[in-house]
Amino acid sequence: MEDPPPYEEVSHCRVCNCTFTTFKRRHHCRACGRSLCNEHSLNQKALPQFGIYTPVRVCDDCLKPPKARAKSVTNSSKNIGEAVEKTSTSISKLNLSSVDRKEVEAAPAPPPIPAVECTCGMPLCICEAPAPAPAPVPAPEMRSPSPSPAVPQVRPKRVTPAPSGTPSTYGSSMPSLFFQSGYTPQGSTRPSSKSYEPTGEGLREAVKAADVAAVKDLLARGLDPNYVDKQGMSLLHLAAMFNFTEITFMLMDAGANVSAKNSQGESPVDCAQTTLGYKMRQRIESSRES
Repeated sequence: MEDPPPYEEVSHCRVCNCTFTTFKRRHHCRACGRSLCNEHSLNQKALPQFGIYTPVRVCDDCLKPPKARAKSVTNSSKNIGEAVEKTSTSISKLNLSSVDRKEVEAAPAPPPIPAVECTCGMPLCICEAPAPAPAPVPAPEMRSPSPSPAVPQVRPKRVTPAPSGTPSTYGSSMPSLFFQSGYTPQGSTRPSSKSYEPTGEGLREAVKAADVAAVKDLLARGLDPNYVDKQGMSLLHLAAMFNFTEITFMLMDAGANVSAKNSQGESPVDCAQTTLGYKMRQRIESSRES
């Protein structure tokens, strides 16, 4: 009794070459083991040579008797042999055209290999053949340099310096925020160029404009250094916030309250920058000690 053939595991049918999917399942012929689709494995047949005496699934080729299958194989081999013979006959009848013959005849023959005269006398000659002469290298073609296009010379524009004392118009369309808020660099003073009203509001404008001379003049007139504006900011708050060191110390010497609170509950020392706040604390401590 023979052993049944192993099942073949491929992804397509061996007859129609269709791909197996979830809906098109793979089946196997019990006689040859090939993978087949359902349409090409609907036949059933008993296989006593494998010990199977009940009808099982087989392919169309295995359903035929052995003689019929051998005959079909013989016919197919004959057809293949005839096709091969016809192809070889047609190829043998082919002839090269006149153009192909001319090209073959015109092809240059390879240079002959020079014979080497043995001078070593060894059983296996170790004499080296002379090196072939190098092919002449054609001289490079000399070309006259093409004239470069004339580049026009551009002369730089002459800039006339502005006369001294003339205010520059650069940036006049973009006013600075610092000058609008009255900010001046630390340590710089400028003479009073504006007359302020001898009131608390006038003194506030002078502090915002960093006009040291005007603040000194208004304080000398007896104005209150503890004036508070509508926003709840005292003069000392404004000077400390804008980092006006000289005006800040001038107000402190005039008796400004260093413990006054603004609407946010901050003192002038809290509004001042780090360096100015440190100097204010030192002056407060020195005044308390004295």
